Amino acid sequence: MDNWEKDYPVVLEQEVIWGDMDAFGHVNNTVYFRYFEDARIAYFDKIDVHDTKQRENKGPILASTHCNFRLPLTYPDRIRIACRGNILSAKKFAMHYLVYSEGFDAVAAEGEGLIVYYDYAAGRSCEMPQTIVTALKALAK
Repeated sequence: MDNWEKDYPVVLEQEVIWGDMDAFGHVNNTVYFRYFEDARIAYFDKIDVHDTKQRENKGPILASTHCNFRLPLTYPDRIRIACRGNILSAKKFAMHYLVYSEGFDAVAAEGEGLIVYYDYAAGRSCEMPQTIVTALKALAK
């Protein structure tokens, strides 16, 4: 295994679930997006998104996402789901995801998501609160 984990500030570990497999005998493609979501929410917890949303009524919206499937996951397996973020502009940042299979000892999928900051009261995009920018920069080191 490469030392890729040092590049990702959030790494979750979990088992592949039997019920996530489809009729073709591998984890259904939609499940990878749930893996990404699990990591994204853990990342949001680290940068205090939820408290900021409560205080300022501004928060992230997933604008787009995609996944490059590298190999088919199957039960049983243990996976690591990793993510990191990088600021693209005052209003948005990118999330980078990686799903690593312990059974294959290889990357099963990689993906990205575009996160746009949104003012829920005004109903439009907005600049990220400074506390979020500071937290994003701190995690990127």
